[in-house]
Amino acid sequence: MSKRNSEKASSIKALMKSTGEYLSENRAVILTYVVLFILCSIFALVRIASGTTVSSKALGSYEIGQIADETIIAKSPLPATVENPVTVERGETIIKKGFPVTKEQYDKLRKMAESPAYIDYKSFLTNVLYLMLLTLVFFFLFSKKTLGRDVKLKELILECICFALVYGLVSIAVSLLHFSSSLHLAVILPSSFCVFLVAIIYGHNSAVYFSVLLSLGIFNASGFMIFLFLYSLGTCLISARLVYGISKRSQMVWVALEQAAFNVVVLALLKFILNTPISGDGFSILGVAFNGFISAIVCLGFLTPIELALNSESVFRLLELCDTNSPVLKEMQAVASGTYVHSLNVANLADQACQSIGANALLAKVSAYYHDIGKLKNPEYFTENQQPGDNIHDRISPSMSATILRAHVRDGIKTAKELGLPESVITIIGEHHGNQVIEWFYNKAKQIDPNTQPEEYSYMENPPSSRESAVVMLADTVEAACKSLTKEGTPSYGALDKKITELINKKIADHQLDNSDITLKDLKAIHDSFLHFLEGHYHSRIKYPGQENSDAENASGQMTPSREPSLSPQPEPTIGGEVTPVPVQENEKNKAGETEESAKSSKAKESSAKKSKTSRTAKSDKKSSVKSEKSEKTGEKKKTRTAKSAVEKE
Repeated sequence: MSKRNSEKASSIKALMKSTGEYLSENRAVILTYVVLFILCSIFALVRIASGTTVSSKALGSYEIGQIADETIIAKSPLPATVENPVTVERGETIIKKGFPVTKEQYDKLRKMAESPAYIDYKSFLTNVLYLMLLTLVFFFLFSKKTLGRDVKLKELILECICFALVYGLVSIAVSLLHFSSSLHLAVILPSSFCVFLVAIIYGHNSAVYFSVLLSLGIFNASGFMIFLFLYSLGTCLISARLVYGISKRSQMVWVALEQAAFNVVVLALLKFILNTPISGDGFSILGVAFNGFISAIVCLGFLTPIELALNSESVFRLLELCDTNSPVLKEMQAVASGTYVHSLNVANLADQACQSIGANALLAKVSAYYHDIGKLKNPEYFTENQQPGDNIHDRISPSMSATILRAHVRDGIKTAKELGLPESVITIIGEHHGNQVIEWFYNKAKQIDPNTQPEEYSYMENPPSSRESAVVMLADTVEAACKSLTKEGTPSYGALDKKITELINKKIADHQLDNSDITLKDLKAIHDSFLHFLEGHYHSRIKYPGQENSDAENASGQMTPSREPSLSPQPEPTIGGEVTPVPVQENEKNKAGETEESAKSSKAKESSAKKSKTSRTAKSDKKSSVKSEKSEKTGEKKKTRTAKSAVEKE
């Protein structure tokens, strides 16, 4: 029993310790949620307290029998007293727009106006519990476990500000501005504006979760109006969808028009479902249409300053950073062209791989473009920028080489901060080598000193902390390693497959992917994406006529023939550039000799042409054959001249 009690006590201590550590690590996040909860609770208190006093304004505006131009609903119950025996129920319509004010209604209105100190604490407690539950849901939905990524404090602050803004506006409209109609509230709701901001800056998933939370908040702030809840939920989800995948700021104009139309459609649909007549609501219809249009336009105006203030990675900002004409990338192209080409290839690899696993492909692509900007400080120390046979590392110590290589990560982070790149991009720049060992120089140092420690030749940053960061690390390694395979010719499909698998397995063995939340299924998809891209990148091409042996001949220093040897009849051998005439009176023996000589020459040419297509040795045989052919021709010419002289003498 004592052993069991000790185990239980130790588990409780461990739980308390882990809870304390979590609270310590996330105290800023928790403080943000606490502030949001307190702020919304204050708005709820004001709404509930003012629900009993809003009639004080109306009391001086109406008399018995006067036609009311507004509707007043009791937000809190009021019991009967000796001074005023009238009872007021929660949700009771005190006066109704378009109807005359009766004596009983006027007494109830006066009772509400005379009871400013009364607060329905039960209603307030209900609202507080609701807000507490909503805050917990907020905390759960915007967590790494739910979103699959780290949620930054700046993101939470923006979302909490938007939530408090909408909640406070609805509460004030209900309590102080006497907005008793849900349609009137729908006209002034800035919910689409807030959802647009969250969707563009932090993505579709965040916008969907925020839409649900915001609608639940509006439901509470409006006094639990079901129509307003359904309207806000529908329009907010549509807003999140409309900006999904947009790539230009000008597209927000079309989004504005679409949002205006959808607002009207949702309003009409809810009117139909709830069996509420739509006649007489022309102002509300125009109002919700204008609300949808102006929300998108105002969002476009606020977007740039918010992006700069939060240093966020919105889709528009990332697309702007994809421009390869940016000054730093142009400098890289001029100063470190090898690094520039490498970065472009890594970006393409990372882009396709992230698409295959559902990660943020645009973020990975931009990070890959800039991941090696630290090499601009010492570009000549990196292999891709060196000339063949000129490796500066052969002239310095391994420790110095490792120091220079490690520095490019630190320099990259510094340069990225100076350029004002988004924090996510800077994080990936710092993590693209993790804390892995620089094996080449480590092994070289061990040959000099066997006691060399791996830590002395390791990168000093953190391993990848996100899927996008892990993909960039793998793409960087695979692109560089597979390029070395081209030294032996075009790499085959099997060679690429084997190399990519080997590199991914090594990253796993070195624990470089442990913190990235990447799965084996993701790694399989990444492997296939890399293989597909590199197979096309290193594809072989057919050789055009005359190029069959160009590689071998260029390696041996010989000229490559521009075309195959012609097998057509050649002109007669010349002497001094002129064709030597053959005597008309030559005998049949000479003609037969020439015919035999021509046949031998043709056979020799055909034989040498065939041999030249197979190997260099065959070409040398051809040259020997041609030389012997020429000598035979010369001998025959001499015989012909001798025979001619003999005939002339006779």
